[in-house]
Amino acid sequence: PAYLGDTIRKEYHIQDLRTTSGGEDTLLKVKCELINQRNERVFSLSKTMLFMGTTSKRGTRDMAKPKNPPKKPKSLLLEKISQRAGVLNRSNALARLHEGQLILHSLARPIGTSMSMILATMFRMTHPSLYNTKRFGQEDIIVPGGVMFSKVHACAARGLYEILYEELEHAQLLNTLAPKHVVGAMSYVHSIRQFPDNPELEEVVLQTWGIKDFDVAHELRDVEVSIISTVMLPSSIDRSTTKASISSFFFSNFCFVERR
Repeated sequence: PAYLGDTIRKEYHIQDLRTTSGGEDTLLKVKCELINQRNERVFSLSKTMLFMGTTSKRGTRDMAKPKNPPKKPKSLLLEKISQRAGVLNRSNALARLHEGQLILHSLARPIGTSMSMILATMFRMTHPSLYNTKRFGQEDIIVPGGVMFSKVHACAARGLYEILYEELEHAQLLNTLAPKHVVGAMSYVHSIRQFPDNPELEEVVLQTWGIKDFDVAHELRDVEVSIISTVMLPSSIDRSTTKASISSFFFSNFCFVERR
């Protein structure tokens, strides 16, 4: 048994690793144990898990797309929006988007250590770097990945408030984000086309970068930025923008999101 005050550590032992009969997935059998400070086992569990992709001889999994990927589920909400687009109020529209447009979003306040820990607990995120100030210290505590994405979306939503429906196509976490960091964002309009089910609506593909401790709207106001896939390169730097600011910009890019 385990008692109050015990120090518990966990250990994982891989018992079996093999490819499924179909040759496209991997079966992993793992034994999990909880050990107390006296090296006594207080809990054990054996489980079999299924992972997409196959395992190579080097022990790494090939995560290539499956030959027959599942179809994207149909959204009933998108259907309703498309059917009732004619009754939407368009009086609040400020400006139309155009392909190649770069939108600089204003800063959002830090999430704070307490709120970051509350959200991590609520969604059962248990990695020590999210809450263990004894081990990592206040300076090294980080924000959970899901909260980072939400923060970037919230920052960008100020300039994109007319979105009725969206789908996340691709996302990357590039660097860590601390609870004390303010968050800025910038969005690139990759493409625009008429929505196939309703010509009154537009389908826009947006690429958004989250940038910590960098005032995007102020620092990049007079700077030309070249967009190459998911990489941003300043092609022309205004004299009023300091070298320190541009260097900070590169190392502060912590999140990339592509959505439709």
